[in-house]
Amino acid sequence: MGSVFALLVGGLRQWNVEKWAGRRLTRLGDNKVKTKTVCLTRGNGHRYAMLLVGRGTAWDLEAMATAKPDPMPETPYMLGIMAVLWSCLLIAVSGLKRNTWFLVLIGAMGMVQNIYAGAAKRPPGALNMNIVPYLQRPSIVGLSFDWPNDDETSDEEPTDEGQQWRQPLPGKLVPGVRGAIREVEKIFPKAGVALMQEYFPAVVRYEPERYRTNVEKKFWKRAFRESGMPVSLTRARNLRNFQ
Repeated sequence: MGSVFALLVGGLRQWNVEKWAGRRLTRLGDNKVKTKTVCLTRGNGHRYAMLLVGRGTAWDLEAMATAKPDPMPETPYMLGIMAVLWSCLLIAVSGLKRNTWFLVLIGAMGMVQNIYAGAAKRPPGALNMNIVPYLQRPSIVGLSFDWPNDDETSDEEPTDEGQQWRQPLPGKLVPGVRGAIREVEKIFPKAGVALMQEYFPAVVRYEPERYRTNVEKKFWKRAFRESGMPVSLTRARNLRNFQ
């Protein structure tokens, strides 16, 4: 009877609504496929950041993080009924006079099962999150070392044509936090600009004095401009007055 009660409680619709309290990027049957990039990080000072690119019928992680599911109308009544049934079962079991060791064995097996279920490793697909690594650049590591070379010219405008300025550096090791964010911006446009504002809160516009090398100045000026962010103090003032 205890197993039946446990299955009834676990089968309530309320738990499914709370677990997936969000929406999918593209509804089933829609012809337009949507894509959304989300970064999971604790913010400034944290060592790790995970960039997730959702596409198609993937879950909208941003919506799930802020969702507030409403209780189902039958949930309070069902939980009240199950509480009464569980109480009746416990009262009946407490009256046993023989083979009481069986209760201890069942309780021990239940605790071991709960410990294993809570600590066992599961692939993301088991949690309905089909996550695969980005094969071209699965990880980027920023270490404390200087840039290997710099551009001798002081002009802050990139001189290359096309998208050559977005070519990633070989390997996964790059200089510093800004170097790692710069590589992210090369692969996923606008994502690096957003991370710059997260890890360096004062960076709300392009300011040349914040960057050590001419290579950085040229790169971030163009990146901020393509993202629609202010690239000069004059433009920032104009935007503030317009708002």
